Amino acid sequence: MATMKEINGAAISRQNISYYDEIAAEYDAILNKDTKNAVVRKQVADRFMVAVKKGLVLDFGGGTGQDIDWLSWHYKIIFCEPSAAMRKYAAGRNAAKGIIFLDDSATDFREWSASFPFEQAVDAVLANFAVINCIPDIKLFFEKLAMVVKPGGTVMALILDNSLPKRLRSDTKATVQSFFSGSPVSISVNYNGNSQQVYIHSSKAIESATVKYFELKLFEPLQGSGFCLIHLIRK
Repeated sequence: MATMKEINGAAISRQNISYYDEIAAEYDAILNKDTKNAVVRKQVADRFMVAVKKGLVLDFGGGTGQDIDWLSWHYKIIFCEPSAAMRKYAAGRNAAKGIIFLDDSATDFREWSASFPFEQAVDAVLANFAVINCIPDIKLFFEKLAMVVKPGGTVMALILDNSLPKRLRSDTKATVQSFFSGSPVSISVNYNGNSQQVYIHSSKAIESATVKYFELKLFEPLQGSGFCLIHLIRK
């Protein structure tokens, strides 16, 4: 029987998928409106290509496929995007690149223990532009992610800045409560009548969620971007 935590996690996932389905046609324009995002994407790409020389890469939460252009020059790609509308845009502009696009049934990481989603484990995972901030239970996420990454493999993720001042500015009451509950700060993001839940995970929570399966190589705020870059190595 599913626990209340699992039920809530599934409900949040459905809400967030619905949000991205609704904004899929505008997603690229929303990101491109802030010119810093292009700079950040290049920083992540440069770091990733230094860390991962070749192999099979899981583009987790790949959105409309903005990272496929540079990924496809160097790697074989498995594309995992839960929003069907976002995935359709990604597939439409990258149909000829030999990418494996996971369907709805394989994109839910919570189900990966019941059915392994790929034919083989991957050499690396990219989770760009705050994908992990859409997930309330990151302990479960990294447990499942460890199943699909080869020993010695790389996970690189870009998360929202989780420094204490940033968290306090976003939601002071929730931040204080999180010190006692251990839960992440949750923020509702609204755009044109559509809403999603975003979770600000503390550095301590991320370390706790990853330590069993991964070595934390890097946890670096990207100056002036509002993001932090995480680099993990599968044990």
